[in-house]
This record gives sequence, structure tokens and C-alpha cells, in this order.
Amino acid sequence: MIRFSPTTLAALLTLIAAPALADSAKRIVTKAEFVKSVTERPLSSGMGQVTIHADGTASGRAGPIKISGVWHWRGGLFCRYMVVAGNKTKPDCQVVKLSGNGKILLFVANQGNGKTKRYKFK
Repeated sequence: MIRFSPTTLAALLTLIAAPALADSAKRIVTKAEFVKSVTERPLSSGMGQVTIHADGTASGRAGPIKISGVWHWRGGLFCRYMVVAGNKTKPDCQVVKLSGNGKILLFVANQGNGKTKRYKFK
């Protein structure tokens, strides 16, 4: 019998559930909907926490590492420019999806053609 540690089992279950969650999540298509559903609500990725603010900024921390940035809405996409630990990240416009229960937010990089990052609302 194969035995998995609780951490390994949780990671496997997350990988299995992620595609189903992405399929059932509803895409946010307008800035007004994004502001209402997402801003001023802390998001956790397991590595840190970030808050997207209605004024077009973002702030947070991953342990001792400071995260900041700016964002705007363009053509149904969340476009962000972030600075992590003093280093600028590559700008990216992303598709945003909200899970049916409203507790999980998905960002799909590269205008919806890239990797999906999953965040939980705190």
C-alpha cells in the first residue's frame, strides 16, 4: 500500500481539483465587476498575501519580502505591473475567474493562454 504524507496528499488533491475548479469558475469581464468582487480583499497564495486596491495599486508581503504594484483594466483583462523585493516583474495582462463559491480567484497569465495561479480570499 502506498502511503502519502498529509502535505503530499494535499498537494496531489489540489492538482487534481485545479482543472475542475478552472472549468467551473466564472470569468470576470468588466472593471466594475472586478472592483466589486476582488479589491480590498486580501488574497493568499500560500506563499504570502497581497491586496489589490480599487485605486489601481496592489500591496502585500511574502514573509519579509515586500510586494507592490499597479494595475489597470484593459479589454476584459487585468493588467498588472509588480515589484517583488525591489525587482520589477514582467508586465502581464491576465484573465480573471472567480469560483462559484466566491472564495477562490484564478489569474490566467498571458491573456488567458498561460499558467493559472490560484488565490484564496482571506
